[in-house]
Amino acid sequence: PFLTSSCSAVACPANAVGTSIPTGCSCTPGFSGSVSGITSSPFFSGSCAQNVCQCPGGTAVTGSSCTSDGAVICTGCSPGYYATGTACLAYSCTTSSSGTNCLTCMAKSLRVVNNHCQACNPGYYISSTSCVAYTCTTSSSGSNCRTCVSQTSRTGNNQCASCNSGYYPSGSSCVAYSCTTSSLGSSCQTCVSQSSRTANNQCASCNSGYRLSSNSCQLTTTTTTTTQRLNTYTNYDYTFIHRGYWNVWLTNASTGASTSFTQLPQASGKDYQP
Repeated sequence: PFLTSSCSAVACPANAVGTSIPTGCSCTPGFSGSVSGITSSPFFSGSCAQNVCQCPGGTAVTGSSCTSDGAVICTGCSPGYYATGTACLAYSCTTSSSGTNCLTCMAKSLRVVNNHCQACNPGYYISSTSCVAYTCTTSSSGSNCRTCVSQTSRTGNNQCASCNSGYYPSGSSCVAYSCTTSSLGSSCQTCVSQSSRTANNQCASCNSGYRLSSNSCQLTTTTTTTTQRLNTYTNYDYTFIHRGYWNVWLTNASTGASTSFTQLPQASGKDYQP
């Protein structure tokens, strides 16, 4: 056949796949480039180079997972970064000198969310990672605040600036004026209504033997006069005033002259002395 040799197809070069150069070669996954046939040795031009991926804020993929040279494809993110698509983004944080924004932010490497606060503005506190306002509930009666301290002055919830009638400030809360009742002695028999109180133990009524004076119970003073003669002192009558003791005046029934005043514990008439 007038032939002394034959031509063989050149195989695809390293990192390329295909039957041969004439039939076409392509780069294997993880490599990029192109290969084409020429008529002189090595009978192809071009090559396939390994792809190198990028990942700012994290770790880039390698090998066949890096499907395009220079692409941003991450396999994991560093502390302070989060995955979005194939990339890693840093958690952001906004600060201000008032309101719910952070006063200061956590260090970037310690953040686990956006706006991860380290400290809050006056009147706000950290709840998990955010700043939340201290709240204050008001009402026109009861132990709730009548008015609240300003937001920036609060260091806790329900800090009162003023209280409703019948209540007084204690620390930052409102406390009811109390009132103790008893069926004996100087304690109140009944108390004024809660909303009418301006102090503790303000009485509306008193027990027997006591009278109401400026919302407190005072021992009653009663005056009784008798013309009973003291057996020991002829021609003398006596008047007594009960105030826990017998206060005695001796008066000459004939002349109207009085003896000196004396005060003795309660006892029978015969024990009185002038």
